Amino acid sequence: MHHLNHPFQQKKDSKNSSRYLATKLKSASSMRSVLSNASSTGSIFRSSRSVPSLEVISKNPSNALNAALQKIIAEDWNLKLDAIEVINALAKIAPEVLVENIHSVIPKLLTECKNLRSTVSRAAIVAFAGLFQNLKTTMDIDIEKICLVLMQKAGDVSNAFIRDDATVALEEIVKYASPVRVLNALVTSGANSKSSMIRSSCASLLVKLVERVGPTNVICSVEFPRYLRSLLQFAKDANATVRYSGKCGIKLLSKVKIFKKELAFFQKIYILQNIPIFNDAVRKSLNESDRQELREILEMIKKRGLDGSNLDASSIPQSGISRSSSSRRISNNGNKLIVPQAVQQDLLQIRNDLIASQWEQRIKGLRELARVLLSNGDAVLSDTKILGAFVSRTCDINAKVAIEAMETLISILPIFSTYISKVMSLKTIVNQLINSLMSHLASRSEEHRQHAKLCLEEITKYIEHGTLLTPFAAATKQANFKQKPFMLQTLSRLNESVYVIKPRQVEMTSLPVLWDILRAPPRHRSDPKVREAFRSYAVTLARCFGEKTLLDLSTFHLSPSQKSTLHELIS
Repeated sequence: MHHLNHPFQQKKDSKNSSRYLATKLKSASSMRSVLSNASSTGSIFRSSRSVPSLEVISKNPSNALNAALQKIIAEDWNLKLDAIEVINALAKIAPEVLVENIHSVIPKLLTECKNLRSTVSRAAIVAFAGLFQNLKTTMDIDIEKICLVLMQKAGDVSNAFIRDDATVALEEIVKYASPVRVLNALVTSGANSKSSMIRSSCASLLVKLVERVGPTNVICSVEFPRYLRSLLQFAKDANATVRYSGKCGIKLLSKVKIFKKELAFFQKIYILQNIPIFNDAVRKSLNESDRQELREILEMIKKRGLDGSNLDASSIPQSGISRSSSSRRISNNGNKLIVPQAVQQDLLQIRNDLIASQWEQRIKGLRELARVLLSNGDAVLSDTKILGAFVSRTCDINAKVAIEAMETLISILPIFSTYISKVMSLKTIVNQLINSLMSHLASRSEEHRQHAKLCLEEITKYIEHGTLLTPFAAATKQANFKQKPFMLQTLSRLNESVYVIKPRQVEMTSLPVLWDILRAPPRHRSDPKVREAFRSYAVTLARCFGEKTLLDLSTFHLSPSQKSTLHELIS
């Protein structure tokens, strides 16, 4: 299949490779900076010289596998990649050899899935997708262990390509393994995870499993109670994406009816009756409290649909915010907003937690903020003190708090972005967030850098680019040599997007960044990554305005030598 081959394809150049992968990974943001990983993946496989040809492998597949199992435990990561490529080939041309040695192959691949070198990890993950596609239910033997590792990778916030490869591999498991084993493996490995990304992936995969088995077959199976309880759990989740998948699954099952031949006693003829079987199965599977929650969810889906219920958790039983009490009015851009007294108390507690001296308490405040925001977005996003405290946590002195804050930002962005045009103060918060996240780009911690990049990319995904152009340009001007490459790359993409609609805004906002860098001493562009990012930035602007127009505009801002440098960059 197409997606199983991409790490091993020959690529003409890194730019084409990056564009190919960025198009292929639909769930990834269009602004991902980790495209460089894709380029390196291509070059690694391109440089491999010790992989035997398919003809050699097919002549003696057993020897080829034995050699691969020896190579995969070597310290040299190039040998590991060679071994994984051989296993991939064997899955297609000699699957019976892998079946005989499956107990040796799976543990070694699982070990390489956890390899710190992302290229090896990705190759092992993709190999599992190929194994399930070709070996099918033979892979059931270790499906729980495999799902556990792949589910963790599907929740990896530091590498978007690893996350997407793991998701594809899990989809192959859902498609080809035994449904009962898949159900147990998915629920065990992801349903109760603390990571919203993992829960979201698990919920989506469970819905795919329902579609594969068929809603009618699910309801009639002995596993129906586990399907239903898991979907109900997802439908009540604090995360909007998880809830949406849970409700999709419940809706699929609730629509099932069977046509049953019934003998009409007096007419002596057979008639067809439309018999709903979902309700009867629910009565046998759930207790009264669960049935009540299920009825409320179904009623909400009926009234609002799946999209309408996606961001609204207020009608799902949750702790904390359902209290009713006296309320007061606050002003939000001239509009009166009624905030219940109980919600005010919740917000005050969250504010205190976010600025507490104990890091555990600050993390608690972040989690409460995400929960309360789902049902009281107006109140939370109108509270500038809470938002200011939240921004401060994204660059918290404690690494765990900073990571938690960035993950919280990713989870609340879909809701946060819908309020940008309603609450003027949020534009200031966006400016502060961009500067705070940019500070991590110079961090010594790889985890911090990757989290910050992902957050900035998600911001460009959810928030209108015209709103982002000014704060990104201002931040880029202040960026140091470690921060500038990523910021210039992101700003380049924003320029291309905004120029189509508002060319004047790009001229007023982004050209000054170009002039500033050209006027700076050459040593400021001595770093190779800065030079390449700056060249790309200049070329993008030349593509937008046209080379001649850009050079004409530069006459009033640059010296002749600086203008000559610009001409060399874009020509």
